[in-house]
Amino acid sequence: MDSFKKCDLHMHSSSCYSRGYDKTSFINKLKNEPLLDVISITDHNVVDVSLYKELKKEIPELYLIGGVELNIAIDEEIVNKHSLYVQNNYFHGIVWFSYADIDIFWVQLKKLLESKNIEVDEADIKTTSKRTEGIYFELSSIQNIFKNIDYYLVFHECKSDRNLSDYLPNTKDGEAYDPNIKYKHNLFYYNNKYAIEGGKKTRVISNYFENQLNTLLARFFFSDAIELKDIGTKFSWINFDGEFESLVLPLSDPESRIFTSYDKSVNPQSNRENYLEEIKITMKNSKDKTSKETILTFSPSLNGIIGSRGSGKSLLGSVLGNKNVDNYNNYVDHSSTLYKVKGKKYQNNSPKSKYLSQNSLLNIYNDGDVKEIDFIKELCSQMEDDISKQTASFIAKSKKMLLKEKNLIDTMDISKIFNLDDISFLEKSVNDEFMIPTLKRDDFEDNKERIRKFSENNVTLISNLMSTLINVKKIEHPKIKYVEMNEFDDIVDDFKATFADMATQLIDYVEETNTKISELSLENIHVREKLIEELISKIEFGNKKSDSEAQDFVTSRSNAINQLNKITSFRTFIQESYDYIENLTEELKNEKSSGEITVNTTDKLIISTSIEDSNSYCDTISTQLKIQNSEKYNEYMVKILLSYNEIDKLRAHFNGNKYKPTSLKSSSQYLNKYFSNVEQSINSVNEFIFKLYFNGKELNNYSPGKKSEILLDIFLDKAILSQEYLYIILDQPEDNMDTKTITDKLINRIRQLKLDIQLFVISHSAAVIINGDSDNLIFASENDNTLSYSSGRIIDASMKKSIVDTLDGGEKNLKMRLTKYDFKLKETVND
Repeated sequence: MDSFKKCDLHMHSSSCYSRGYDKTSFINKLKNEPLLDVISITDHNVVDVSLYKELKKEIPELYLIGGVELNIAIDEEIVNKHSLYVQNNYFHGIVWFSYADIDIFWVQLKKLLESKNIEVDEADIKTTSKRTEGIYFELSSIQNIFKNIDYYLVFHECKSDRNLSDYLPNTKDGEAYDPNIKYKHNLFYYNNKYAIEGGKKTRVISNYFENQLNTLLARFFFSDAIELKDIGTKFSWINFDGEFESLVLPLSDPESRIFTSYDKSVNPQSNRENYLEEIKITMKNSKDKTSKETILTFSPSLNGIIGSRGSGKSLLGSVLGNKNVDNYNNYVDHSSTLYKVKGKKYQNNSPKSKYLSQNSLLNIYNDGDVKEIDFIKELCSQMEDDISKQTASFIAKSKKMLLKEKNLIDTMDISKIFNLDDISFLEKSVNDEFMIPTLKRDDFEDNKERIRKFSENNVTLISNLMSTLINVKKIEHPKIKYVEMNEFDDIVDDFKATFADMATQLIDYVEETNTKISELSLENIHVREKLIEELISKIEFGNKKSDSEAQDFVTSRSNAINQLNKITSFRTFIQESYDYIENLTEELKNEKSSGEITVNTTDKLIISTSIEDSNSYCDTISTQLKIQNSEKYNEYMVKILLSYNEIDKLRAHFNGNKYKPTSLKSSSQYLNKYFSNVEQSINSVNEFIFKLYFNGKELNNYSPGKKSEILLDIFLDKAILSQEYLYIILDQPEDNMDTKTITDKLINRIRQLKLDIQLFVISHSAAVIINGDSDNLIFASENDNTLSYSSGRIIDASMKKSIVDTLDGGEKNLKMRLTKYDFKLKETVND
């Protein structure tokens, strides 16, 4: 199975004229360099077959790829034809070929050497290499001599010398030279066997080819060590099986499968020691009632699950995620399923995973469960806590105010206050100018009571001071003395002493004050009280001597004003209560938004919560009372209380559907039920929903396809990596997505995530499987009521056929991936 391997595919052995170390030292170095997984010996213009074979025997675990470094020049005819500007006599190119072809390759290479009259000494390969110094071979001759052998040609760039761009520079006389640029473009554009090798600066070249020339260019970095100690110090991580034949995969998708040590000093596959390595599944045959155990091995990276409809793809996804497995009881005995995590034994329990079933993202959103998406889960949880607290506060405050409203009514003498006095007396002509306004005892300050309260408060103050003083004195040092606490203990002692002095002084001062107050003479206070009583009595006596009709008028007017004041006070409080609860309700219903969250570096997401289904307080009241929109709440409540003594009139103010006269026999019962119903309505305000705004637009306003794209962006954000999932299962995530979205969003995100977490992607789309760069493919098939699974790679013959037969656009995407002819990733996705 493919995996990232540490490769140094440009090193020179003791058989190369340019290196001074001996054969034994070279072999021992490779034996003692266990971190290298794959090597290629690229001696100058020669292949030491016997050395390769000796290494194969001595270090069997080391993968070997045949190699040679050739001196290459463009044919003079081509130079003239394309008006090329050649600056040096040749450049270096590395040729890689299969270890299995090493004998035939060396035979053909010797023919190339002999064509240049170079004598080949089989017994002394180093001497033969030395004889090639300064001699070059035309590119057409190389292509012709090796035409029957599979190989790759890798050019030097950004190295010390003999770079392709030193040989064919991009500029001439300080200006861009288009013939050279165009020729190099064509050289790579129409040949899938070419690549470049060099330092960090080669990224500029590969980026140029991809972005400007619309083709992919593999970029490598190796040691090309002068001394033995430098072998393996510069390398490339290459995702393949270590054999030459599978180099087609990294060369056709270098962005996903090749990382230089400049970019990644450690293995790019960060989860390689923590992933689902194997699974054992017992498959049933519903026809003959037999069963068979199937063992599937997985890659820590991307595992594509393909197959025709009804072949068991989603079944495997359900087993992996341990979701909805009961739906497949006819095909699998899930009770015997075993999971094996890397480095651990088989276990019955499925590891923690994230399973995204088909169309589940839209269902999650439509069901109001967006808070379960990992990227926003923590923020949604915080917002949920905040609005829960606000809701609880709203309920508590509203119920408290409603209770005050009810208590006010309960404590009022409704029959008296709202049984309006006859005010026809106002129509009478009465002369009340000789009447003196009556006075009450409450109109005057009770000075004795004022003195009593002050003295009483002082007694309480003394008690509190003494209690505090006792508590301070209780502060003690620990039994064990610590030197480092001496300074602190001194501060505490000083505090206790100072506080005791101050508290004692305060207690003495308060007691002294109370003593002074007790010694005050109250004679003048008694005189004032006596005079007030005499004044009130004389006014009452004088008014009684006045006209009795005027006296009645004043009394009636006073009573009417008092009644009006009480009703007005009631109306004021009732309306204030209503407005208070209404404002609390509207504040609760207002949308609460998070700050902007960045998704995929550019897009902006805002999460909001709102209680949309709850009524306004006005609506709540309207469901209880027959109040009209034009009526104020306080006015209507006065109407109700004015009807308090006449049950039939009072009943007419309430909603007959909620207030049945058969169960409500008195006015107080109506009012009690009213307050109970309103309180129940307030208590029910606890359901709220989440909304998502993507780039300023509410998600519901997007099309289903765009909505799926946005939700997938959120779902697959890097935050999912922090949730401790061992793997993620995506079942046909491309549904509802257009071609551009599949390429720009889904495939790119899969390619990013697969380096850090194991992925299982079930798909009918060749673009997702092939361009997502599946390291491992599982082909699901159904035959005679039995489901079965087989594994392989994109380049395996059987898997190629399965891709072509079952995936939408399989043949087209497969050809583009493996030939790289006129090909750029975002052009490969089919509709």
